[in-house]
Amino acid sequence: MIIFKQSTSIKIRIGPFVDATDAVTPEKLSPADDLLDPLLAIPAMPQVVLDEAGVADIRMGRIVPGDAEGEEIAVVDAANRLLAIAAPPDHRGMIRPVKVFVPQQ
Repeated sequence: MIIFKQSTSIKIRIGPFVDATDAVTPEKLSPADDLLDPLLAIPAMPQVVLDEAGVADIRMGRIVPGDAEGEEIAVVDAANRLLAIAAPPDHRGMIRPVKVFVPQQ
């Protein structure tokens, strides 16, 4: 039998999010005003920028051309908005979306 002892340590920073003075309580959160750009959470992930046709394809879960190296690829549009996380390019240079993020209406 394995018994886990709960720690009393408190995490005050994660990666680039080091300034605890920027933290807000749940009561003060507003639906969209306090959201951070999701790309801040994955700064080292290689990126592929898509044109309008590529954006439409990736949102439908289709493969698109992508020239990037890495285990995971951040797929963004021309405005640098995160659209998807994709698998590395295949032998044809095509990337396949693994997670697609749908924009809010």
